[in-house]
Amino acid sequence: MARIPTAPPMRVQFIPRSPCQHTARYADDTLDVIPLAFLHIFFSSGGLPEIDLANMCNSNNGNVFPGTKLAVCHHLTDDIKTCQKRGKLVTMSLGGATGSTAFSSDAQARTFAETVWNLFLGGSSDVRPFGDAVLDGVDLDLESGSGTGMVAFVTRLRELSNGASKR
Repeated sequence: MARIPTAPPMRVQFIPRSPCQHTARYADDTLDVIPLAFLHIFFSSGGLPEIDLANMCNSNNGNVFPGTKLAVCHHLTDDIKTCQKRGKLVTMSLGGATGSTAFSSDAQARTFAETVWNLFLGGSSDVRPFGDAVLDGVDLDLESGSGTGMVAFVTRLRELSNGASKR
């Protein structure tokens, strides 16, 4: 029987609802992945999602993109880049216990994948919560919903990442 090679275990610091204070402080040798938690509402005002990073960045203080509830978190841009320069993966965690994270169809899920790509990953938009920082991916912490559209969402994100500088 052939032996299947395995990768070494990744060390992940999941910092529920408080990702940073400041993110760069987590960029030590004990961590490999830093998920920013959470993008907890997929469809909110203006058709864009909402993120709630607890006291680090959320829509409660009114610092949002016009016509939306999407928080402006440009003050985290340099921290994210510092972590990445130190070889850490910084991801956006989608979901959480209190999220509204369901799709009504595969088509809606594919469209949302494009939104996530443009807001947080390798796409482009005038509306980017972390400025010009490009996150390394997403993780799914979906604790409710039917699962409708999840395969379409992930498949579309993979399609978008093919050929991108970050995968």
